[in-house]
Amino acid sequence: MEIYLVRHTRVAVETSICYGQTDVHSAETFEEEAQHLQQRLVDKTWEAVYTSPLGRCVRLLPYFPSPVVVQDERLMEMHFGEWELQPWKAIDPALLKQWSSDFVNHRVPAGETYGDLYERVVAAWNDILQKGHQGNVAVLAHGGVIRAILAHLLGIPLLKSFHLDISYGSVSCVQVNEGAEFQRYCKVLYVNRI
Repeated sequence: MEIYLVRHTRVAVETSICYGQTDVHSAETFEEEAQHLQQRLVDKTWEAVYTSPLGRCVRLLPYFPSPVVVQDERLMEMHFGEWELQPWKAIDPALLKQWSSDFVNHRVPAGETYGDLYERVVAAWNDILQKGHQGNVAVLAHGGVIRAILAHLLGIPLLKSFHLDISYGSVSCVQVNEGAEFQRYCKVLYVNRI
């Protein structure tokens, strides 16, 4: 089985704005980007598709037709709490400095830590593996979610996981194999293909 980790396409939000679980709109280039994504995976059929329930991911579902579609809140991006939709420069510099020095453990006001995101994402990942799929599976998600999965699989410290470039509309692929005593093991075939 191969699991394709697909980051949603570009969003209609400036890079100067903090967003995570806010349900922001896709950029005007959505159709073009989604068709490009579909063409790169045109030879694939999908046994199952797991998606974040946020619109920027759900909007990709028609490009990944599957008999099994599961929306899983654990695949949502990090919750930035009070910082959602705030310009980064408007956030209290002392709070931002404290958070950015250790975003794995420092909680955003009324939000979550990256460690919180990691725990829920790994739980969702393990549930997907337990389903016993044999064919191709797509996971339509966010940059932080995909980095967390890859950090889990590759043993990368979470603070360093943002060294992985996960571009909008990119695909990363994980091969899942049956090992000794029917234990499943994962091999990352590629990361961030655009």
